[in-house]
Amino acid sequence: MKKVFMYLLYLSLILIPLNVNASTCKYEVDISYPDDDVKLSCHENYNDALNAMNNYKSTEKQVAVIKNNGRIINAKYAIAKIDVHNEAEIQYRSDGVKNLYRTSYAAYSHSVPTYDPDFLTYIASTWGADAAFLNYDPQYNTVNIKISGVNGWLKKDEVIIIPISKYYSKTFNYPSNRPKIKSIKSSITLRSGPSTDSESLRRSTSTNQVFEYYPSQTKEDDTYYWYKVKYDANTVGWLASKKDEKRHLKNVQESQIALKKCRELVVKHQLNMKILDASYTFDRDQLFFYFLAD
Repeated sequence: MKKVFMYLLYLSLILIPLNVNASTCKYEVDISYPDDDVKLSCHENYNDALNAMNNYKSTEKQVAVIKNNGRIINAKYAIAKIDVHNEAEIQYRSDGVKNLYRTSYAAYSHSVPTYDPDFLTYIASTWGADAAFLNYDPQYNTVNIKISGVNGWLKKDEVIIIPISKYYSKTFNYPSNRPKIKSIKSSITLRSGPSTDSESLRRSTSTNQVFEYYPSQTKEDDTYYWYKVKYDANTVGWLASKKDEKRHLKNVQESQIALKKCRELVVKHQLNMKILDASYTFDRDQLFFYFLAD
């Protein structure tokens, strides 16, 4: 009897419909950082997603993008990478050729450019080519690009859209590394998570030590900002910065900008003085310059 009861219970669990949120996200708007993509919003209508993307204040470090089925179809600022990624696909020289058309519909409807008035040029993508990404047309699933001064349309499947944030670094190298962060004091403990309760990884900072960090994963609590950093080749962890220390660091950085400007003005006006240093008060009410003069 017990076995029969357990069997019936098992069947009931299978047959009872689970209350799962089955809503789908056709168009997902993400913020693309150098190290990660973070979801911003979800939309069933493409125009709603487009408005959300355009309304976000994108920068070179964080770019709003639209994804469909996990793949980027539009981005505020991006490169269109036109490439043949599988050498096995190439048997003839023409296998790597992509045709660029004057209109979105022409790119959608034509595969052979013979005597087509909408055909602009071809792109030899066998060894890879990069273009400026301009727009996406959801009606025909095509993309608008500009390459070597030519503005035209390609089928979406012929390109990969890469937000410019993925190429960001201090020196703007291509491809880039993650952005850097500097420790302004020594003996900051590296932890396994963004909390003083998290386990110590038995490592700490030295003054002016520089780390690669993950800006999209920065956390904060009442006392600290927490930065996820790459401590060395094999160790990733979290460093804390008191909120007052971050303000102090900003004051130091901006006082150096003011110092440079002041020195430029001294040279411009031929003043007989030597500017030694500059510093803000903590509350930024005053900016002091230190100098020598006759």
